[in-house]
Amino acid sequence: MALFLSTVTNRIDRKGRVSIPAPYRSALTTPDFAGVVVFPNFSQPCLRGMAYQSLLEIAESLEAQHELFSPEYDAIATSIFAESRTLEWDAEGRIVLPADLIEHAGLNEEACFVGKVSWFEIWDPVAYAPRRAEAREHAKSKPLSIKVGGAKNLRAGGGS
Repeated sequence: MALFLSTVTNRIDRKGRVSIPAPYRSALTTPDFAGVVVFPNFSQPCLRGMAYQSLLEIAESLEAQHELFSPEYDAIATSIFAESRTLEWDAEGRIVLPADLIEHAGLNEEACFVGKVSWFEIWDPVAYAPRRAEAREHAKSKPLSIKVGGAKNLRAGGGS
C-alpha cells in the first residue's frame, strides 16, 4: 500500500505544471505506471490523488458492495471514476493539472499536498489553512482512537 505523509506546498507554473513531492512519487511508482490518479473531492474544494492500484481496490470494493445498476453504484462511479484522470509526470516529477481540476480546487500559484495515509489531497494553501485548523480542533475535542494490531488502541493526546 502506498503511504502518503506530510504536507508540502509547491508552485504551479503558467502551464498548470506542479511537482509531485518526491516521497509521493516513490510511493506512486509501479513497474507499469509512473503517475498518479487525480479526481475532484466531492465533499471539499480540493483534489484527491492516489496510486492506480488504490483506485483498482476501490473499484473492487464498489462492485462487491453494490448492485451494478443501483443508484449508489452509479453515484460513486460517477463521482470518482468518471471524474478521475491518470496523470503521468515528466522527467522533473511534474504533472499537468487540467484546467477543470484547477478550477474545482481553486488553485492559483501554489498547490498544498496533504498526506492522508493511502491517498493525498491537493489544496490551495489559503483554503487549506482553515480546514487544517478545523481538523485539529475536532481531534482535540473528541475522544479519538485507532485500533492498531487488533487489540491495542492509540488515543489522540498520547495515551494508549
